[in-house]
Amino acid sequence: MKEVSDNVAHDLRTPLNRIRTNLEVTLMSNPDIDQYKKSFEDALVETDNLIKTFNSILSISKVESGTSDLDRNLVSLKELILNMHELYEPIADSDGIKLNYEVNEDVVINGNYNLLSQALANLIENAINYGCSNNKPSINVGAKKNENLLSIWVSDNGIGIKETDKDKVLERFVRLDASRSLKGSGLGLSLVNSAVKFHEGSLKLISAKPSGLIVLIEIPIDS
Repeated sequence: MKEVSDNVAHDLRTPLNRIRTNLEVTLMSNPDIDQYKKSFEDALVETDNLIKTFNSILSISKVESGTSDLDRNLVSLKELILNMHELYEPIADSDGIKLNYEVNEDVVINGNYNLLSQALANLIENAINYGCSNNKPSINVGAKKNENLLSIWVSDNGIGIKETDKDKVLERFVRLDASRSLKGSGLGLSLVNSAVKFHEGSLKLISAKPSGLIVLIEIPIDS
């Protein structure tokens, strides 16, 4: 509880301080209309990030406590991945990152589309922000059906995660030192882990060769 409280205090205090400082500086600087507008826009962005953080906390808590009222329906993983690719390809391209997708057949799962899409979005965003550090950065998103499992993965060719940190990064509000300078709440992988638990699956963080990370989600076909 102490560790979580300390991390919450750090990661929520920072954006709140940014909002307050931004508004305070604006009021003290005899601003014109454009400056007021820019200040309000920045405050809205920070506020949206805070709301997103609290919504993530709520989703994680509901799933892990078993009180989640999320419905299950047939979800096309091919459609889901194509939608994620369409959404994030321009973002990745603007950073010089090649975003690829690998899904040749339409794999269907009995699950929750919103939870799965949020999990994939978090993994892709993590890969864009932290997982692409070489001269030819690339991210692969894919899904396939094996005999008894549905596999979904997001891989990158960045620096990866140390073996000693792989369990730690799945905890709430945990951010490794290398990511502390970037915006984020430390809830991304924790939310992914909760989404996997909701679907009775498993989450694996695998070191890629020669470099990078593969985040593999495996879900039993009968789940």
